[in-house]
Amino acid sequence: MTVLVTGAAGAVGRALVPLLEAREGSVVTTDAVHTSHRAHLVADLAEPSEARALVERIRPDCIVHLAGAFSGHLETDYRANVRTTQSLLSAVSDLAPTCRIVLVGSAAEYGKVAPHENPVRETHRLAPRSIYGLTKATQTSIMHLYAALYGLDVVMARAFNLTGKGLSERLLPGRLEREIDRVRSGEIDRIVLGSLEARRDLMPVERFAAELLRVADHGARDEVYHVASGAPTRMRDYVSATLEAAGLDLGVVEETGLGSGRSADVMDVWANVEKLRAL
Repeated sequence: MTVLVTGAAGAVGRALVPLLEAREGSVVTTDAVHTSHRAHLVADLAEPSEARALVERIRPDCIVHLAGAFSGHLETDYRANVRTTQSLLSAVSDLAPTCRIVLVGSAAEYGKVAPHENPVRETHRLAPRSIYGLTKATQTSIMHLYAALYGLDVVMARAFNLTGKGLSERLLPGRLEREIDRVRSGEIDRIVLGSLEARRDLMPVERFAAELLRVADHGARDEVYHVASGAPTRMRDYVSATLEAAGLDLGVVEETGLGSGRSADVMDVWANVEKLRAL
C-alpha cells in the first residue's frame, strides 16, 4: 500500500509518518516546504495542476490530508483548507478513484455550543464563528459532495484541541510552549494569557495521530468521527500542569480576562466519542 501524507511538516504529520512507516508499504510525504523525509515532494496542492500531477505520479492507495492553515485570514485559510481539498478530491476522482482519503476537520466548525449540548455529537449543526471554522465546515461540505457525486471513499477525523510540541502559536498550547521557552531563556519573566476558565477537549498530538490511523483503517465512507478525549479540561489546569512539567508555576502567568473573539464566545466544548470507540 502506498500512503500519501500532505502537510507532513506539521506537528501531526511528524507524529503520523513514523507510525505509517512501521507498517508494510511505502509512505510519500508532501508539503509546501522541504523536509528530511526520504520520499518527500514539494507541492502547492491549492493548484489543481500540481495536485493532479502528484496523484498521477504516486497513484496512492490512501491519502491522509493534513495540509491546512489557521491564519485568521480568509484568503489564506480558504486556499489552504478548501482549495487543497477540492484539488485533491478532483484529482483522485479522475486518476485514483479507489483511493481512501482521510480529511481532518475541527471542532471550530460547531461554533458556540450551549452547555447542555456537551458532549457534542458529530451530528451537531455546523455554525462556525471563526474564519478557520468556516473554511473547515466548507471542507466538510466538499467531502459530502464528492462522496455523493463521485462515490469517493472519503472519511473525516474531526479534531478538538491538540497539545504537544510544534503546534501553531495561534493556539494556546503552541503559544504556551513558546512562552515557556522564552521564560526559561530569560527573555521574559511573565506569560500573558487570556482567560483560563474555558473547558476544552485536549488530546496529545501523538495520540491523535494513532487514533487518526484507526479512522483511516476502519471509518465508514462519508462519515465524520470525533478524534478527541471525550472529557473536558479547564484550561487553567492544563496550563498549570504544563508549567509544572517545565519547572515553573502559575505565578509566572498574567491572566488578562476574557479577551475577544471566538475564545471569549465559546466557553466550553468537548466531544462525544462513542463513534470513535465503536470502531
